[in-house]
Order: sequence, then C-alpha cells, then structure tokens
Amino acid sequence: MAKFSVTLCLCACLKVALISEVSSFKALSDPPCNKSRLAVLIAGKASRLVWPSKVKQIVKANPDCVQVDFYMRLLKAGNGNGIEFTHVPHQAMSMDWKDPESLLQGTTASIVVKDIIDQNPHVDIPANHTRTRRLGQHLLSTSKAQYLVGVNIIARFSNMETLFHKIMDHEKANGFRYDYVLHTRDDDHYIGPLKIPEKMSIGVTRAEADNIVFHKLCNTWGGVNDKTLLFGRAAAEKVLTRLYSNFWQALPEEDTAEAPNPEVYLNRIINAQGAHCRGVTWEDLSTTDAVYEDGPQGYRLCAKPAYWPCGDGEHTNLDKVDFCGAAKISVAGNDKLLKAEASSTMLLLLDAE
Repeated sequence: MAKFSVTLCLCACLKVALISEVSSFKALSDPPCNKSRLAVLIAGKASRLVWPSKVKQIVKANPDCVQVDFYMRLLKAGNGNGIEFTHVPHQAMSMDWKDPESLLQGTTASIVVKDIIDQNPHVDIPANHTRTRRLGQHLLSTSKAQYLVGVNIIARFSNMETLFHKIMDHEKANGFRYDYVLHTRDDDHYIGPLKIPEKMSIGVTRAEADNIVFHKLCNTWGGVNDKTLLFGRAAAEKVLTRLYSNFWQALPEEDTAEAPNPEVYLNRIINAQGAHCRGVTWEDLSTTDAVYEDGPQGYRLCAKPAYWPCGDGEHTNLDKVDFCGAAKISVAGNDKLLKAEASSTMLLLLDAE
C-alpha cells in the first residue's frame, strides 16, 4: 500500500512539474502584443525604389506585433515620361527592385504582388477639366513639365486603386481582413520604426484607428502630407476603392474651393468619403524622401534636403542620414547649415530617364 501511494505521489508531482514547465514555455513564447495585419502598398517607379529601410523599419522592427504583406506596382526602370517633381544632381538608378525578396528571408513578411509594368496607365483628362480646378497647380500650368507632373500624380492614384483591389481580392480569397493599409512612396526612406497607431504617441486603439488616415503633420501644403499615409482598414476602403475612378467627380463645395495639389485633394476626398485625417509627429511616421546618387561621394543613398523640414529639432533616436550633394553625415534634424547648402541644388528638372 505504501509503495502504491509513493507511485501516485511521484506521478502527481511529475504531472504538476510538466504543467508548470509547459505554462512557463507558453508564457515565454507568447507575443508581447495583439498582432496586427498590415498591407503595404507601393505604387511608383522601380528606378526610385528605396527598399532596405522599409524592410528594416516596417518588418524587422515589428517582428512580434505586425504581420506584413507587400503589394507593389512599379514602372519599369527607364520607362515613363521622364518627369520628376524634384531632381538631385548625380541621381542614379536604384537596384533595389531587382531582388526585394532576398531581404525578407528569415522573416514572416511576404510580397503578395510585385507588378513591374512597361508603362503607366493611360490617364483620361476631360476637355472641361479646367472647370473642376482639380490639380490646377499642375494641369493648368503653362509649363509642360508641371503638366506632366500632374499626369503622373493621377497615374499614381490609378495604380494605388489597382493595388487596393488586389488587397481586397487577397483578403477575400484567404478569409481575413487587414487591420491597416500603409501607402508608402517608392522613395520613402525610413529612419525609425514604423509605429502602428497603438504604439504612436497619440495612443489610438485599433478600433478607433479603423476610420482614420494618419499622415505626417508637416509639409501639408493646405491638406495632408501625401508621402506616407497609414490607413485604418475602413478608411482605406472608403478612399482607395475608387481613388482614380471618381477623380473627376464633383467634390463638396467644388464651386467655392479648389484642389490645386494632391495634398488638398486627398484631404478633401478623405473627408468627403466619411473618413478622418489625423496628423502625427515625425517620430510616429519617420520617413523622408531619398534617392540613390552616384557623385563625388560614390554610389550611396541620400536624403533630399528639400523634404527635410519634417526633421527640424532633436531626433537623436532616429537613424543618421547623408544629405544629397553633401560630404558630411547629419544626425537627424540637427544640421541646418548642411540642409541649406544642399537644398540650393534642388530644382524642377527633367529626370535622367
């Protein structure tokens, strides 16, 4: 009888020990947050794609909190009408588009769509477009370069709409819904981790963020900064589903208010569709415009000084950057003299392509 009792005790103790060990393992392996699903939409030019920092700061900086899928639609390098809004002397072609998958190895992120297109979609500009005063800064300009910048903006809207429909198709085919859609420009360079709204300084919950479009609260030009836009999923569907298809339809107060640039247009269309805009600090959306250059400093990635005002102030926790056309390295936001020197080279010129 005593022997039987000892056996029972040993079994019970072993069972408790095993349960304790499994519980301990489970606690250690649980992710530190409720994982979000993020679709990243990139519509632009292959020759301008800045890819490594996107992988570093969107994917690898959020390994446990965000599941990331990329959707790309890029104009083939060397194609297009050769117009850029800003041009950097010694600007060089990016090679990042050739094998983006290699940098994702060892992560859970994936590239769901990678379309390399031969030409941008045809843009229909109606004969009476002058009455809409839509993108008048470009489409009503006497400069052909400015006019073509406007055409390129509308083509980008078309590509964004196309990609968003592919996002919805992927959701439907796999029975899930993304929490957020990030529209990030081809030349966005991330100098700090992407923060989903729950992690931003404003502390918005996922449910509260669903109908909000987050943008950098700088360089808004009367509307929203259109460089990097983080959409709650409901807001994305309201705005992106027919961003191009409805471009020429009348907006509220069309007779009394014009939309001379994409910043104002996006602000108005977001509000007209029942979503909301919210500006956030640069450290909550830490991107800057960058290109590759091949000049006196060699082939390197550099930040465009003309778009650096978002970085005014102390941001020592963000990555360092090189400014285009400059020989020195600047800590984010600290070297205004260097910015002033380099920005004098920024002009509206034809791109080398």
